[in-house]
Amino acid sequence: MLPNLKKMVTSAILNRRRLLIKYGRKPQTRVIEPYLLFTSDSGASVLLCYQVRGYSSKDRPVPFWRPFQLAKIDHIVPTEEIFTPQNSKDYGAILSLAAGQIQCSIDDAGGDYNYFNPAVYGPPPPGRLGRNS
Repeated sequence: MLPNLKKMVTSAILNRRRLLIKYGRKPQTRVIEPYLLFTSDSGASVLLCYQVRGYSSKDRPVPFWRPFQLAKIDHIVPTEEIFTPQNSKDYGAILSLAAGQIQCSIDDAGGDYNYFNPAVYGPPPPGRLGRNS
């Protein structure tokens, strides 16, 4: 697994930052909105996301909901894009896939945390403290 991957993903969830990733040894990129990080019953760390741009192995038109195993993320870059969470029944349906221990969720309250350097990535979204950790 990439170094600091969990910290970066957690920060992106709490600060509502889109991420650019490469996944599953494929050279193409994807842009995702991270919503939920959990540990599956098998012990794998899984990230539930809303993919908004980029490659799809099944040629599905974006956007769509999708889980990603952290161990299969080969490259990750936080973007400057801040997203507004999806308010749809689809998010509720995708939560049923989180059949394990939740590590971090976009719904977490009081979890303000800014792992990213604000000089590089800009300030945290309005209403977020963005404390460094």
